[in-house]
Amino acid sequence: MTSRKDDAMVPKVSVLMSVYNGEAYLERSIESILSQTFRDFEFLIINDASTDSTEDILKNAHDPRIKVINNSVNLGLTKSLNRGIGIARGKYIARMDADDLSLPYRFEIQVGFLDSHPEYAILGSSYLLIDQEGRTLSLVKVPVEDSQIRENLLKQNCFGHGSVMIRREAVQKVGGYDERFKCSQDYELWLRIVEAFKASNIEEALYCWRMSNYSISKRNEWEQKYYASLARIEANRRKNANQVIREPTPTVSVIIPTYNRPESLAETIQSVADQTYSHFEVIVINDDGVDVSNIINQFKTKREVKYVKHDHNKGLPAARNTGIRFASGKYIAYLDDDDVFYPWHLEVLVNFLESNEFKVAFTEACRAYQTSENGKYIITKRDIPYAMDFDEDQILVNNMIPVLCVMHEKSCLDEVGLFDENLTTHEDWDLWIRMSRKFRFAHIEDLTCEFRWREDSTTMSSEKRQDFLWTMETIHAKYENYTQNKPNVRLRQKRRMLEILEDIYLQNSVRRVNPEFNTVVKSKGKLYDDYHEVQTVVKAVSKKEGTSALISFLKSHPDHSQANMDLGKILFQKGNKWQALAHIAKSLTIESDNIEATRTYARICFKLGLNDRALKSYQDVSRLNPNELKSLLAQVGLLLRLGRRKDALYVFLELIRKVINI
Repeated sequence: MTSRKDDAMVPKVSVLMSVYNGEAYLERSIESILSQTFRDFEFLIINDASTDSTEDILKNAHDPRIKVINNSVNLGLTKSLNRGIGIARGKYIARMDADDLSLPYRFEIQVGFLDSHPEYAILGSSYLLIDQEGRTLSLVKVPVEDSQIRENLLKQNCFGHGSVMIRREAVQKVGGYDERFKCSQDYELWLRIVEAFKASNIEEALYCWRMSNYSISKRNEWEQKYYASLARIEANRRKNANQVIREPTPTVSVIIPTYNRPESLAETIQSVADQTYSHFEVIVINDDGVDVSNIINQFKTKREVKYVKHDHNKGLPAARNTGIRFASGKYIAYLDDDDVFYPWHLEVLVNFLESNEFKVAFTEACRAYQTSENGKYIITKRDIPYAMDFDEDQILVNNMIPVLCVMHEKSCLDEVGLFDENLTTHEDWDLWIRMSRKFRFAHIEDLTCEFRWREDSTTMSSEKRQDFLWTMETIHAKYENYTQNKPNVRLRQKRRMLEILEDIYLQNSVRRVNPEFNTVVKSKGKLYDDYHEVQTVVKAVSKKEGTSALISFLKSHPDHSQANMDLGKILFQKGNKWQALAHIAKSLTIESDNIEATRTYARICFKLGLNDRALKSYQDVSRLNPNELKSLLAQVGLLLRLGRRKDALYVFLELIRKVINI
C-alpha cells in the first residue's frame, strides 16, 4: 500500500525530452523548463548516445528534478520516448524537444485544464515559430475544441508535439508510441488516443518551435510525409473495420509497361503484390524488350498477372494502351517498370474513389535519386517534388502529376480517348489535360508511391530532354484553344519552355561533356563532315538542303558553335522559334562571347514574348560591343514594356550620348 509520504514525493508532471547531438540549443531548452511557474515536476532527459557536447551540458544541469538517462546506443526518438514513458511517475507527461522553448506559464495552464477536465487526455497549444536566434517568425494557431480536432486530425496533425501534455494512464492504455514509426510517431499516437479520449488545445501560444537545421522535422521531411500517410491510413482502417461492405469490391487493373529493365521489374511487380488492397490484376506489357517471362512466372502463383508481348517496339503510349485494352477492372492504375507502390497505394485510392463522387484521383509520390555503385543502383536521397492541388490552368503549362500517382475509372477513357501514340514523351500529361476538361481531379495528400531518378542521365538523356521540350511545345499548341483568353497562362508556358531549354543547354558544366546531343529534326541524304562544304551548301542551295546539311554535320560534331548558330538562324527564319532558340543556346554554351549568337538569341526571345530574357541578352550584346546602338534602342523598348520607365530613360540618355559622340 502506498503511503501518503510516498504520494507526496510523486511529481504531478513528468517532463519528457529525448536529445541527440542537441548542443546548440539544449541549455536554453532546459532553462525554459526550469523556469516554469508550476514547480511540481520531474524532468526526464534521455541522451540518445549523443556524440557532441550534449553529455557535458547535462552533467552541468544541477537541479534535483532533472534525471538523465543515457542510452548506450542510439535508439532513435520513438524508442527513447517509450523508455522515458516507462520511467515516468507523474500523472501527466509533458513533451519537450531539445531545441525548442516552453513559455513560463505553460505547465500551470495545462495542469489546471487537465485537473478540471478529467475526460480529456491530450492537451496542446498554439505555438510560435522562432528562428535560430530565437526571433519570432509567426504564430501557428491550432484547432481548440475536441470536435474541431476530430474533424481535422485525419487530414493533418493538430498538435505541436513538444507543446503537448498527456495523461500517463491514457498513453499506457494505448501502448505508447508505435516503434515502427521513425517519424510522425506523435501523430500516430494522437490518432489512437482520440479513439478513446477527448483532446483539446489551449488557444494561447505556450510553446516556441524552433525552425533550424537541427530540428527533426527539417531533417526528415519525406519520412515525415511517409509515416504521416501510414498513420492516417491505419486510423481509417480501424475506423472502417466494423463497417459492413454491401457492394462488390471493385477490381483495379495495374498496368506495367516494360522495356529492357528486368533487374527492376521484379521489385516493381513485388510492390504491387504487397498491396493491402487485394482486389487487383496486374497487366505487364513487354514492348519487344528482353524476355521477362521468368519474372512474371514467379508472381503468377500468388497474383493474377496478364503478360502481353509486342512483336515490335511501339513506344510507351502504345504499351499503356495495350494494357488498357486487356484491363477488366473498374479502375486503372499505372506503374512504370522501375518505380514502386507503397503497400497502401491502391487501398487509399480505391477507398477515396468509392466514397466520393470523383472519377479521377491522385496521391503524392516520393522521388528517389539513384547512383550507380559497383554495377547496382542505390538510393542516395529522397524528396517530394510534386505536392499540390490540381490546377486547371497549371496543367496547361506543365505536368504536375506523375503517372504512378493516378487512378481513374476505366470508363473515363470512353469519353476522352486513350494515350496519344504520336507523342514520344508527355503522353500522360496529354491525357490528364483531356481528362481535366471532362472530370474533376481529386488530390489526396498521402504519400503512396515512389519513382526513381537516376543521376547518371539514364533517366533523362540529352536526346530525351530535347524530345521533352518539343513535345511540350506540341501540347501547348494542341490545346491553345484553352489559353486563348488567358495571357498569363501563355506567358507561363513560354517561361516553362525556356526553363527546360536552359536546363538542356545552358548548364554546360554537365552538358558539354555529353556526346548525346542530336536534333529532333531528322536528316536525310548525304553525310557531311567538312564545315566549309556545309557552308557552301547553305549559301548556294535551298534552305531545305542547307538545313539537312547542317543537321548531318551536327550529328558528328555536336559541339560546333558556328554550325549550331547557323542552324538556329535558318530555323528561326522558317518559324521554328523554339528549335532555333535551342541551337543558339547550344552555340552560346560553347562560345559564350559570340556576339552574333547573343544578338540572335535576344531577337528570338523578343519574338516569343520573353521580354526579361530578351533584355538580359541585349544587355550582354552591349557588354560585348558598347557602341552598338541597336541593342541600346532594343533595351529602351523592352524596359518600357516591362514598366521600368526610369531605367528606360537612363538607357535612352546613354543612347543619345553615344549618338552625339559619333
